[in-house]
Amino acid sequence: SKPMRSDEKLLTGTTKAKVLAAVKAKYPEATIQRVETDSDGVYEAHIVNGGTPTILQVGKDFTITGTQTGGPGGPGSHGDHDGDGPEGAEAPAA
Repeated sequence: SKPMRSDEKLLTGTTKAKVLAAVKAKYPEATIQRVETDSDGVYEAHIVNGGTPTILQVGKDFTITGTQTGGPGGPGSHGDHDGDGPEGAEAPAA
C-alpha cells in the first residue's frame, strides 16, 4: 500500500517490525493496512479493528501513544494528532 500523504513514508525493516509488534500486542485481531511515518509525530499504523478504521500513533519507544477512529476524513480524522482540537474523536492510549 502507499502512504496517503506525500510527507509520510511507508516503514520498512526493523522499524516496521517493531511498530507491527506494538500494534499486534494491543490489537491482536486487527487487520493492518499500512504502517508509516507520521507527519505530526513519529509513526502511525492504519488498522481495521472490529470493522472500525483506526489510526494508531506510535512513539519512538514503540508504544501506542494515541488513537483516532474513523480513518481519514471521518470522525477523528487525520487532522488532530494532539487531541486538543475539535477535529475528532482522538483518545489517549489506554
